[in-house]
Amino acid sequence: MSLEVLGSLMSVFTIWITSGIISYLAVMRIINKSFEIEANTMIITASIGILLNIVIGVILAYNVDANASQNISIRSAFIHVVGDLVQSFGVLVAALIIRFKPTWVYADPICSFLFAVITLFTTFNILHSTISILMEGAPREVDTNAIRDELLDVPGVADVHSLRVHSLTTDVNAITVHVLADGKAKGDLLEIVRDAIQRCYDFEYMTVQIEGLSPFTTPLLEH
Repeated sequence: MSLEVLGSLMSVFTIWITSGIISYLAVMRIINKSFEIEANTMIITASIGILLNIVIGVILAYNVDANASQNISIRSAFIHVVGDLVQSFGVLVAALIIRFKPTWVYADPICSFLFAVITLFTTFNILHSTISILMEGAPREVDTNAIRDELLDVPGVADVHSLRVHSLTTDVNAITVHVLADGKAKGDLLEIVRDAIQRCYDFEYMTVQIEGLSPFTTPLLEH
């Protein structure tokens, strides 16, 4: 799982480095007034790049939608393709401008810079998800307050504390919680609490500790 996340992080950094290089070269071309451009070659090359990226993007998008696990590697690969598509589109726009307006030579470095910046913005969401997983942050789709309220409604539960939810991957989450019992539960309180949590969200890993049943026993469930 860690390799999967680190691979996604490397993919994002690759896009950042590439966009940075393109932006730097675009600025240097403006400063040095270097505008040797083959518009027709650029149009052909960019068009091929756009078509290939669209085909690959559609395949990856289908896999992301069809795969319930929302594999972060597939998502990062899709973002990478989107970045390439944006860059190719920028090259095509610049080439078309220069093809019909040969004196507008600044169009190429300006488009390169603008579309490189746009490409950077496409990576922010996957970067946030990746860092959140590495830091074992709380998943955005899980409402811890709702889980707490659900547990407090369980007969026999007096209090809930040390509730922590964190992501292991984009689709695998874990929860740990301590529940203070008041001795009024009807049935196995540990299983009742577990079922209450599962009604809120289907956690892959669960650790529940029941406190206050007796001075000698502290039931613990790890799932």
